Amino acid sequence: MTHEALARKLRILSAARGITLAEAEELTGVTRETLGALEHGQRGAYTSTLEKIARGYGVTVSALLSEVEEPEAELALAGSSPKAKAPREAGRVDAPLEAERRAQEDLQRELGRLEGLWGWKRYLTRRVEWCEKVLEKSQEDSFNNPFLSLDTAIQWAIYVAIECTQLRDALRTELRSYADADSEIVGELHALLDRFVAVDDTTNMRVKVMMDEAGLTDEDKEQRLRLIPGSAA
Repeated sequence: MTHEALARKLRILSAARGITLAEAEELTGVTRETLGALEHGQRGAYTSTLEKIARGYGVTVSALLSEVEEPEAELALAGSSPKAKAPREAGRVDAPLEAERRAQEDLQRELGRLEGLWGWKRYLTRRVEWCEKVLEKSQEDSFNNPFLSLDTAIQWAIYVAIECTQLRDALRTELRSYADADSEIVGELHALLDRFVAVDDTTNMRVKVMMDEAGLTDEDKEQRLRLIPGSAA
């Protein structure tokens, strides 16, 4: 079946129960990030994931995969029966439809926040991996190697320190608007930032070693270290 067909059925299931992605995660054992992507039609689902969702919602996998889109099938998925449906009162919005509308709005907001965090994760991953590779360069590798001279090493340390501070402040601001501070992706972002801080610390240590090897006086060392934000003599 198409991703959108599955997405529509999953939205109906969650809307009929009036649950959030966080509650659906507890119900099914599937992460809210995966559920959100599935409900938005951004990806397909593995069989094991479908089995968890079906078990959590009390439906069959075949019902989830069915191409049938009639109201009766949708009501069966939602745990209702066409015979049990109450007549719609004139001038009133059908409750399940209103619930689905609210669920879709919540989903859009949740996906917007998650997309922002996923973007941060992709950016941080690229930056920290590149910086770590720079630290791994040997003296024989002269391409983009800042540790071939003390002056370039200090310039690199200044750059890393500034970016580390800016990333930490920007990410802290971003996470203030994200309600679920315990989610998996937030933990991954903090872990990536910790790796960047480690790059900053390692860079400063190597600069100090290079100063010792160059035989600089304590006064010269202090003057140069003042150029590096957050570095102590």
